[in-house]
Amino acid sequence: MIKEYLIIILIIYTSITKAQEYCKVPIEIDEAGTSFRLFLGNLEESTSDYIFVGDLHTCKGKLDLKIYTLDSMLLSQGSYIESLDTLKRYQTVFIEDIVLNKDDIFSEKIMVYSFFQPLKLGEWKYYDESGVVIRREE
Repeated sequence: MIKEYLIIILIIYTSITKAQEYCKVPIEIDEAGTSFRLFLGNLEESTSDYIFVGDLHTCKGKLDLKIYTLDSMLLSQGSYIESLDTLKRYQTVFIEDIVLNKDDIFSEKIMVYSFFQPLKLGEWKYYDESGVVIRREE
């Protein structure tokens, strides 16, 4: 019985690991002033103001996206095409010095952060509180 559970857990872990390995480069979407990372498959992310729901089709960012308020009111919807290439920016990280075994000693390191940022595709619709389209963009 225990072996059966271990096998099931191993299969689930292997599936999750393979999915995460498939999208090695993070994908960033900047909608409603929020950036977040995405992984292949169904997307449901939320911030303090919005809920993002969609489907990520490729690891370069082909995506269908709907943005809702926290009250589940649809604000906008549209699609993205894949990013043309990876983008890069400098990012400062703080690394705890575990060699000295002291919690309050950090070293600062500047790293190059690579990511995909897909491009908007086709028509995007924006809605008012009653669900009526108030603006269309292409």
